[in-house]
Amino acid sequence: MANISSILEYLELNESDCIVNVLPFYYSYGNSLLHTHIAEGGCLILENSLVYAYKECVDAFAVALVEESVELREAGIEREILILNGAYAGTHREIIEHGLTLVVSDASDLAIYHRLSRERPVAIHLKVDTGMSRLGVPLYQLPRFLEEFELSSRVRMSGLMTHLARADDDPETTAEQLERFEQARQLIKAKGYQPEPSPHITSKTSLNTACSETILSNACSS
Repeated sequence: MANISSILEYLELNESDCIVNVLPFYYSYGNSLLHTHIAEGGCLILENSLVYAYKECVDAFAVALVEESVELREAGIEREILILNGAYAGTHREIIEHGLTLVVSDASDLAIYHRLSRERPVAIHLKVDTGMSRLGVPLYQLPRFLEEFELSSRVRMSGLMTHLARADDDPETTAEQLERFEQARQLIKAKGYQPEPSPHITSKTSLNTACSETILSNACSS
């Protein structure tokens, strides 16, 4: 719970924040990529279906795959839909056509988006690797990434994210990751991008700990 508390304090989240994360439930019961801010006590919405009654009371939807995001959009969901697993060959155009938001970990996506987008800016969430060593732009490569981002005038950064590696049993590593994330956040803030990208942090283990010790109810009653 100490890790959860530090994340919530750092991101200044509150009980009004609400997001629906759609993942196959065989993947850690759908919890693994939920944003930590739901642990604040606002809304905890776990779904194994792409049919929702809550589309008017959540800020955004997060899914794993492009196909899931397209299904949501075609079902009438107009809020932001974030694709957590990124794009794969041939899907960038489909993402643009449906107004979806992509998690980007590589500058190659910027060039593709800039080339394909013609009418409206394409939104991305930048993933920074602060120690997970799986996906994300390493902190030392971030200045170069931002140089390429600024050349992609039709790409807008609406979010900034990272993934905690061992939030359940290694507070020192978690603190180091949060410090690197803050460095990335300050570097991006100094660029003056408007609107300022919204930060969020993913952690399967810390969220599962919070869910086991916190009862979240009345998901969207307010």
